Amino acid sequence: MAHQWFGNCIAHLVNKDVWLTESFATYYGKIFERSIFGKDYYQNVMNDELSLTLTAAKTNNYPVGSSMGGNARIYQKGSLVLGMLRNVMGDREFQDAIKLYLERYSFKYAQTADLLRCIYDATGKPYNWFLKNGFCMEVNQNTRFLIQF
Repeated sequence: MAHQWFGNCIAHLVNKDVWLTESFATYYGKIFERSIFGKDYYQNVMNDELSLTLTAAKTNNYPVGSSMGGNARIYQKGSLVLGMLRNVMGDREFQDAIKLYLERYSFKYAQTADLLRCIYDATGKPYNWFLKNGFCMEVNQNTRFLIQF
């Protein structure tokens, strides 16, 4: 249900921004499932996401924000990147930024730059460095610690 709601709440105009729809939908679906099934279940889902991401990286290393990224980047890797962003920002700043993003773009089109603007406007901090690196970052076994809950 969370996946369907978020996936339909904010639309994207171009394929490189499809991650805004699907990564957020996957991430919040996973957060909802954690509230029902617990932290161990949540960690197993993240481990599955990481495995799919690593498998896809054996073929190529397209970033999340690429129209060529494929499902493992758009859904699973994007969900992991959002989790890492939340860890870096902290819960309060992340929630404030996403609340503002939803207020501005619900039932509208958004691009990655729109999300970055909302993050800045909500926090006063430019997190574009993170998303730039998060999109291009090679997810491997060494990054596993970044996505632990």
